[in-house]
Amino acid sequence: MTLAPLGGVATPLRDFVGRLFQILGRDVRIVAVPRRLALVAGAVLERIAQATGGAEPPLTAYGAMILGWSQTFDLTAAREILRWTPRRDPLAALDWALRERAACAKS
Repeated sequence: MTLAPLGGVATPLRDFVGRLFQILGRDVRIVAVPRRLALVAGAVLERIAQATGGAEPPLTAYGAMILGWSQTFDLTAAREILRWTPRRDPLAALDWALRERAACAKS
């Protein structure tokens, strides 16, 4: 999956998640799962959560759909109407956000 939430720069989700966990000092192992299997697993986990009154499951059918297909966001309206352009690409934005989060936690 490719993600382009900021900066209009397509960034593979694997790179984004890898950077996130690296900054947080946590190990992560990203495993490719067939889309259909992920959708079925998400639906089953949702039903179990509903039947048992449990918390939100770690994977839902919606989550599987979002993670299973490329997501890009058109920034044209923001550029044309608001005259806004991103200052950071997705990985730089992640670095910035987590630095700010850490600074806020210290104060």
